Amino acid sequence: MNADGKRGEKCLGRVMACIVTVTVSRQLAWQKRLTCRIYFLLPRWLSRAYGARLLRDVFGLSVTSCLFEAFHQSRYTLIDSAFRQLADCLPHLVWTMNGEGLCLFKNAGWASYSGRQDGENDENDQNKDGEDGEDGDWLSLVHPDDVAWIRRAWADTDRCQPFEHACRLRRADGTYRWMSARVVPHDRDPADHWVALEWLGTFTDIDALKQSEIRLDRELSMLSTAGRVAQMGGWRIDLPERSLFWTDENCAIHDLPAGYKPTLDEGVNYFFPEDRAEVLRHVAACEEYGTPYEFILRKRTAKGRQIWVHSYGEAVHDDNGRIVALRGAFQDITRRRAEQDQLRLLEKAVSRLNDIVVILEAEPLDASGPRIVFVNDAFERITGYSRSEAIGRTPGFVGALQTDPAELQRIQHAMQDCKPVRAEVAINTRQGQRLWLEIDLAPITDDAGTFTNWVAVERDVTERRQQRQEILRLNSDLELRVLQRTAQLGTANREMESFAHSVSHDLRQPLNAIAAWTGLLRQSESQSLRPKGIHYLDRIEAGVSHMGALIDGLLALSSLSHGPVLREAVDMSMMARRLDEDMREAAPGKPPDVTIGDDLVASGDPRLLSVVLQNLLANAWKFSAGGESARVEFGCTVGEDGERVFHVKDNGAGFDMAHSGRLFGVFEKLHPQEDFPGTGIGLATVKRVIERHGGRVWAEGVVGVGANFYFTLGQDAMD
Repeated sequence: MNADGKRGEKCLGRVMACIVTVTVSRQLAWQKRLTCRIYFLLPRWLSRAYGARLLRDVFGLSVTSCLFEAFHQSRYTLIDSAFRQLADCLPHLVWTMNGEGLCLFKNAGWASYSGRQDGENDENDQNKDGEDGEDGDWLSLVHPDDVAWIRRAWADTDRCQPFEHACRLRRADGTYRWMSARVVPHDRDPADHWVALEWLGTFTDIDALKQSEIRLDRELSMLSTAGRVAQMGGWRIDLPERSLFWTDENCAIHDLPAGYKPTLDEGVNYFFPEDRAEVLRHVAACEEYGTPYEFILRKRTAKGRQIWVHSYGEAVHDDNGRIVALRGAFQDITRRRAEQDQLRLLEKAVSRLNDIVVILEAEPLDASGPRIVFVNDAFERITGYSRSEAIGRTPGFVGALQTDPAELQRIQHAMQDCKPVRAEVAINTRQGQRLWLEIDLAPITDDAGTFTNWVAVERDVTERRQQRQEILRLNSDLELRVLQRTAQLGTANREMESFAHSVSHDLRQPLNAIAAWTGLLRQSESQSLRPKGIHYLDRIEAGVSHMGALIDGLLALSSLSHGPVLREAVDMSMMARRLDEDMREAAPGKPPDVTIGDDLVASGDPRLLSVVLQNLLANAWKFSAGGESARVEFGCTVGEDGERVFHVKDNGAGFDMAHSGRLFGVFEKLHPQEDFPGTGIGLATVKRVIERHGGRVWAEGVVGVGANFYFTLGQDAMD
């Protein structure tokens, strides 16, 4: 025991602890070596110093135990100091937290990043349970959008589970950077392994990496969208395994589900059998020599659709230049190829047309017109100018401006209103020949309705125009001739009327004289004439009467051949009944049984139609007279085309159809005069009247059975 009343071994323990602490603090790098050496050598030193006696302090504790307690306390102080210095040197934000969620330590990087020193609290600082932290809490610096999942992750800390996640952390300047947060349990409760007494956490700045990932995701999204829109999918063959990988878009092109992984043979078999050898040849050359390839071939998808693909392929080299893989893309060009085929077909069809086809730009719409962008073969053939000479120039270069200014102005107004127009323009060929073209000009719009071009279809109408001008000239001459002929015809008609009256007068005068002298001879010499003389007188009187009837018939026929034809509603039924009554009064004896249809109305000239019915009914009466059951019928039927056909039928003598063509001729008679007297002018008169009405007349008959006469009155009779 020393002068202070303390035992020497206790003082020695304190001295040794101080020596060890100071020494180790100065030589931090030798911490592990010194700790081990002191731990094992210190008891030996003490034993030698105090002999074999077991040293104890005033409380009966071993001096060695006290010494080691002091030593362990110094060791913890040493480790804590080393941890703090190490944490300050790390390029991370380091912190520790106790089980209640209070921050115990933040390294210098944290203070530099957040702008706050240990012990400074932010008004938003909260621990994981939402309470204010004594030394500030890193959760207050987390981006509001990331706090929710951080809290969910903290819920797992109740089970003493580490977690790692990316979040955004606020800097001292108020900006946020992406950090990778790692939190692990540092010290567990010996009594409950699932309870952490202390947590250790770090934040690693990954903002540059995260921004790169965001840009990459954006670019991949755009690339995926572009691939989907362009119908292009990628592929890769890893060597030497020759394993094949397809992107989802490539699977979609082949009607396969996303993520499908075909074999190399399966991928080749989607090509048509006749094309597979070519595909394998390209792949082999690329695999062996690194030769890139590109081709367009057909494929059959998993659903049996035939598609056209544009295939690209190239080799992938490692750092040593060895080929380690092949990569490329398939683009579905089925629709584009169909459109190209259709466009080529349309271009060929347009090129083969005999008409000129010219496509113009939409603007400008000035006097010279828009520029030419396309001409077909007919343009070169007809104008003599080549495509290269025409494209890029305006239509005026072929002399179209020589057309009538009014016609050109009409075309320009239609173009300004974006309306189609048809016109005729004059052009000059390369050889100087003047041609006339009929142009159909129409605007072209795209799917959105935007006006993009003009298309003109032009046909050579030079010959037609010349013919039209010739026709106009002939028509002018014809009109003049018609006027002349009309005047001549009027003169001829007047002369004929004068002649008819003259003939009527000149012929009737001698006939009347013959009839008068014959009558006087019969009166004065009737007693002295023998029967044969009286017979001669009868024959003379009959001839005179027949000659008078012929003259009357000719005059009637002549009068019906000229003069206007009136059009009005005529009651044909009433007209026929009146004529029938007249014939019954004029012809004594047994009349035929006459049937007349009701409400038969026609459109025509009443005077002329009366002549028609009088002749037809008189013929029917005449040729059916003498029969036991004579019948005459007048009626009307409607044909398939809606035309009204009138008819007069009888069951009289009839006629031979072999001679039907002579029926309507002047002076034509198919029966002897003795059996059926007549002039042979009646049916000719009927035909003349019907033709003047624009109709037609015909007859059907059987000898001994009867005759049927039919007539129409033209289109107006149907109203």
